[in-house]
This record gives sequence, C-alpha cells and structure tokens, in this order.
Amino acid sequence: MYLILMKHEELKSHENVIQNLQYIERSLLNNTYKEQSAILSLIVAETFELIRNMKVFYEVPYSSGNHTNHFYTFSLMAKQEKSKLLADMEEVQRELSIKNTNVKRVLVLIKGMLETNLYKDHVQASLDKWKNTTNFTTKYQLIYV
Repeated sequence: MYLILMKHEELKSHENVIQNLQYIERSLLNNTYKEQSAILSLIVAETFELIRNMKVFYEVPYSSGNHTNHFYTFSLMAKQEKSKLLADMEEVQRELSIKNTNVKRVLVLIKGMLETNLYKDHVQASLDKWKNTTNFTTKYQLIYV
C-alpha cells in the first residue's frame, strides 16, 4: 500500500513539474515573461524543489536473485538523469533572473525536458534494451531514485 501511495505522489509531482514547465514555456512564447518575472521566479523555484524531492520509479527486469548486478547501473543512470534535470532547471532559473534573458536557450531546455518526459525516457529506453539470456523467467523489481 505504501508503494502505491509513493507512486501516486511521484505522478502528482511529475504532473506539477510538467504544468509548471508548460506555463513557463507559454510565457516565453507569448513574450510576457518580463511582466511575469516575479511569478516565473516563484514557479521556477517551486519546480526546482519539486524535482529535488521527487522520487522517480522504474521497473527493472531481472531473471533471478543472482542476476541483479545491473540494478546498480540503472540506479546510477536514473540519478544521472535526475541530476541533469536539476542542472537544467538551475540554468532556466539563472537565465530568467538576468536582465537579458536568452529566451531561445530557455525554450530549448524546457522543450528538451518536456519531450523526454523529464529525461525519464533515456533510462526507460535502456531498460527496454535489456534481454534475458538465462532460462529463468523475467521478473521485475521496482527501483526509485
């Protein structure tokens, strides 16, 4: 039951981050970001905290209890993607706080985050490549970062 609640919380945080990024993107595209600078700074700070506290879940396939060495690799890969997401949000925050905002750069960062499902697609693509080379049936272990 606790695990279901945690996944629900992660989905809720994930959706909030997506909505915040879309709001920032619309503000930049509509060229209203200067008038909304105070609101955008609050939204970016909130989004950064949401990402930092967000637990990201992945179902990692394995064949038996003796063949779980790859869990660590996928865990590190997920941490790397979360760190990249945090770094990109920090760059968005920095760009929006300076006088001459590089709007194109911020839009590229936000578009990259949105198109890759907050960089979760990179890890999922690697998980999808995993092949069971044993005679055991494939099982799944839930890991989170």
